[in-house]
Amino acid sequence: MTEEEFERAKIIKLTFLKIGIRCDMHGFNYFCDAVNYAIENPNLLNHLCDGLYKKVGEKYHVKKTDSVERCMRHALDDCFEKKTYARVDFSQDFLKLNNKPTVGGLIRTVAESYMLGLLEFKKDGAC
Repeated sequence: MTEEEFERAKIIKLTFLKIGIRCDMHGFNYFCDAVNYAIENPNLLNHLCDGLYKKVGEKYHVKKTDSVERCMRHALDDCFEKKTYARVDFSQDFLKLNNKPTVGGLIRTVAESYMLGLLEFKKDGAC
């Protein structure tokens, strides 16, 4: 893993932690990897089930793409049911999580925010 890939992974993980997704759930890792894959190949955002979820499933040896999506949805549901979600500012109120997004919508927003340079890692560890 290059230093750039390491920094990107760190920013993505911190973003999901700040949103309130618990890191002890499978969905957290699936979300992080899905965003990484989407940044590497934005076309995957147009093919969630047959492309992005399948690629994440292959990494974790999960054969059913609906299981990958279900784990991410469960992590997102948990975040909103326990009200641990945060109001994350992606530069000038680009995204405020007042209403629960879809799994694909959240992946797309975090990936596109990163690609637009709206997410950055500060030395104090904050996003």
